[in-house]
Amino acid sequence: MKKVGLAGFGTIGRRVANAVDKQPDMTVIGVAKKTPNLASNTIQGKYKLYGVTNEDVGKLESAELETHGTLNKLTEESDIMVDVSPSGYGEKNKELYKDKNTKAIFQGGEQASIADESYNTYIAVNDDTDYGEKDYLRVVSCNTTGISRLISDIQSQIQYIHVTLIRRAADPNEPQKGPINDIVRSTNQPSHHAEDVNELFPSLNIHTMAVKAPITTMHMHSIDIELRNKSDFQLSQLKQKNRINVVPEPYDETSGQLSELAITNSSGSIFGNVIWEDTFQRSQDRVRLFQGISQRDVTVPETIDAIRAISGESIEESMITTDESLTIKNSMYY
Repeated sequence: MKKVGLAGFGTIGRRVANAVDKQPDMTVIGVAKKTPNLASNTIQGKYKLYGVTNEDVGKLESAELETHGTLNKLTEESDIMVDVSPSGYGEKNKELYKDKNTKAIFQGGEQASIADESYNTYIAVNDDTDYGEKDYLRVVSCNTTGISRLISDIQSQIQYIHVTLIRRAADPNEPQKGPINDIVRSTNQPSHHAEDVNELFPSLNIHTMAVKAPITTMHMHSIDIELRNKSDFQLSQLKQKNRINVVPEPYDETSGQLSELAITNSSGSIFGNVIWEDTFQRSQDRVRLFQGISQRDVTVPETIDAIRAISGESIEESMITTDESLTIKNSMYY
C-alpha cells in the first residue's frame, strides 16, 4: 500500500485525495495546509492534518484543529508526495522532498524544470522511459493533458496543429479572480501552452493562442490539424479511448450543461476530453473540432497513474485500475 502525502488541498488536491481513496493500492496518510478554513475542517474529518511550517501549525491549532506536525514530518512518513500547492510553492517544497529522499509528483502550474520528466499517461504507456528511475514527475496542465490525449496516437502524422484556447477565467471557488465581464487575450504568441505540449512532443509543429472568458465550467479548444497525406485518422479512433468522451449527434449540450449532467454519474466529474461529434470535420488532410476540458478533473487520473509510474509499476495496468476505480468510460452517458 503506497502511502501518499498531499501538499495542498485546493481544487485539484481535493479531487486527487478522493481519487486516491478509491485505489486498491494507495492511501492518503495526510494533508499539509497553510491556513485554517472549511477545507481544513474537511481534512480533519478524513485525514491527518499537517501545517506546512510551525507557524502554520500554530494558526491551525488556534482554530481548534488537531495537527500532526509539519510538512517536514508528512514528507518523512510518505512514500510519495503529491504537491498540489499553488503555483510556485512546489519549487520551495522540492528542497524538502530532496532532503527527505521522498519522490514527488508536481502539477502543471509549475515550470517543467521542476521535474525529471513531464508526464502524460497516453504518451507514457507507449514510450520506453523508465519512470521508476525518476524522482520527480510533473503532470502537465489540464489544457496540455487535453491536447496530448487527443493527438497521442497521431502526433507523427501531424504536419501542423493550431489550437485556440478559450479558457475559463476562474474556478468556481475563486471569487477573487476575474475577469467577470470581459474576454482577455494572451499577449504571447504562441501562448505558453505550445511550449508545454512540446515538452511531451519536442518535434511537433504547434501554435497556440489563448483568451480568458467569464466562465467557470470548462476550457474550450478550437483545433485545426493539418495531417500528412497518408493519415487515415478518423473520429472512430477517438471513440475507443476511455479518457475521451464523444458527445454524439444529435445531442448538443453545452459545456455548462455537461458539467451539470456529470452529477448523475458515479464520480460527479468529467475526467475525459469532451468532443462534440457535430464539430468534427475531416476533409483530405485537415481535421477540425471543438473539445471541452474540465480543468478540475482531467489531470486527476494522470496523477494517479503518475504515482504508480514513479513507483516503477506498469502504466498500462495502472490505466485499467484507475479507469475502473474512477468509473472512467468512453461515454458520459453511463
